[in-house]
Amino acid sequence: MTTKTYDVIVVGSGASGGWVAKELTEKGVEVLMLEAGPPRVPTRDFTEHIWPYQLKYRGFGNQKKLLADQPVQRLCYACDDYSHQFFVNDSEHPYTFPADKPFMWIRGRQVGGKTFCWARVSYRYSGRATEKPVLESWPIHQAADWLAITPRPHDRGALGEQIEAVRLLRRQLPDDVPLIETVFTPLAVLGEMVPEPGELRLHLRQQPNAVRGALEAVTTTYVPFVRALLEAGADGIYFATTDWASRDLMTPDDYRAFVLPHTRAVIRALRPSTPVIHFGTGTATLLPLMREAGGDVIGLDWRIDLDRGWAAVGQQWSRRSVRRRRR
Repeated sequence: MTTKTYDVIVVGSGASGGWVAKELTEKGVEVLMLEAGPPRVPTRDFTEHIWPYQLKYRGFGNQKKLLADQPVQRLCYACDDYSHQFFVNDSEHPYTFPADKPFMWIRGRQVGGKTFCWARVSYRYSGRATEKPVLESWPIHQAADWLAITPRPHDRGALGEQIEAVRLLRRQLPDDVPLIETVFTPLAVLGEMVPEPGELRLHLRQQPNAVRGALEAVTTTYVPFVRALLEAGADGIYFATTDWASRDLMTPDDYRAFVLPHTRAVIRALRPSTPVIHFGTGTATLLPLMREAGGDVIGLDWRIDLDRGWAAVGQQWSRRSVRRRRR
């Protein structure tokens, strides 16, 4: 029996292990790759193209089973009806951490690791703590890709982290200091899925129904999300449309068709007593529609004369101050 000596052993062929193996082997290093789990069979394991109504739990997963078997993994946005099989069973792979330093260890034990769960979004890190990651790959490449956007659990992944952040901030803030949470409109969220605004604007023309379906998916997710923010301790909502309310990107007809119904649905999901600041940029021609969508305060950017803003919105405003409510 012959033996072979390797320079490096890499366990797991996920994004990190796979890249390390590539770099080392290209430099002539002898690498032994050991897999941490079995291969995945596309016809059996890949379900992302199944419609939510074809799944027993409509894409949200069996929450009781997830809580019992994957209490940590379920915190990842992708651990749901579609992809829970790509995450470890926490009871079979336990670990510990100090009580004052919680660590949520998201793990995938299969050939390819967690590359199955990256949602087609890739960030390039500079390695410098003061620089934020730069988006390198977008999930939407053509108009038909919007059909793949489906509702997500409102309390997991990045949204779950936001809820927890509000909860932690509320605990640390004095009782008389209100906490206003920023939430972006559904169309603003879609705008982050394409390289530049012109692509989404083109898709609105080419595949309006596909984009509407994606907007409805985000709205369906955001309605319970904003409610959860209030329960966590937020006292008001700063609802930001950003440049997607701009006259350069949205005509009044566009706004009424693609922005107003979804923005209004999220705002109406809040308690009537919840103060809402509704803000957009470059909104001179859209202010009456923004008011129709809802909000106690309609924001004006620096390009809008105050008199014109008053005339467009109407000289009415909420006299309600933002005060800490008793819990």
